[in-house]
Amino acid sequence: MRTQAIGAGFEGLEERLLLAGSVTSALVAGVLVLDGDGLANQVQLTVASNGQLTATGLSGTTINGVTSFNFGVVSTPLVVNGGAGDDTISLNSTAAAFANNVTIDGGIDNDTITATGRFGANLVIDGGTGLDTISVSKATVAVNLDLDAGDGNDKVTLSDSTVARDALIQTGLDNDTVTIKGMAVNRNLSLADTGGTNLFTITNSSTRNDTLVVLGDGTDTLIVNGLTAGVKTGASAQGLISIDFGDGKNVLLMSKTKALGTIPLVANPFVTPLVITGDGIVLIGGT
Repeated sequence: MRTQAIGAGFEGLEERLLLAGSVTSALVAGVLVLDGDGLANQVQLTVASNGQLTATGLSGTTINGVTSFNFGVVSTPLVVNGGAGDDTISLNSTAAAFANNVTIDGGIDNDTITATGRFGANLVIDGGTGLDTISVSKATVAVNLDLDAGDGNDKVTLSDSTVARDALIQTGLDNDTVTIKGMAVNRNLSLADTGGTNLFTITNSSTRNDTLVVLGDGTDTLIVNGLTAGVKTGASAQGLISIDFGDGKNVLLMSKTKALGTIPLVANPFVTPLVITGDGIVLIGGT
């Protein structure tokens, strides 16, 4: 029985549990939608070897009123909305692939989003406004990867993953860090930024078609070390690396990089140092 002597302690515990947040689910127009409230939600989504999806709430977060909720085998698209608050959302489909489209939206505030494993369709991640940390690692995406970090000082890491079609990585205003390492994209890799002081790194990655980088106004540093764009088929080849800097003081460091297409090299003196090998590399400078 609760007594007056320890009542204050229970009230403090109840307040902390309420601050942890609540996630509810619904089937909306054939889409499984998980919605977080305005508090800090921590959700761990796991696809087991039998294909069943389980959502587990951490640090007091509840899923449909309980700590862990099993959705069974989900054949519909999945949408996870973090809502307001500093949310942590992870999805691991290493044991079995999630067969349909997956969309994770962190919402406003400072979110942490991670995705690992096999995805049988599109993988879409939207960080929203805030200081977000987004990671896609050891993933296989059967269609397209679309990642938008949104405004705020964001950190994006893509590593050791394969995308069967196109990969589009976008960041918004403010100061961002994007690291792309060990990525294999079967069509085009596009990296776009709106503005701010940013650091972008691409290492040991490849695309079968083009790599396109468009950076907004501000002070940007782009480091490319080990990138191959395109493939050769007999005497013909395709593959372009295009880098477009906006206005501002920019730095490009490029090594062990080649584009197999036949577009001539166009270089501008606004970046130093610059080491380029191969044809098919186009640089468009700002001021």
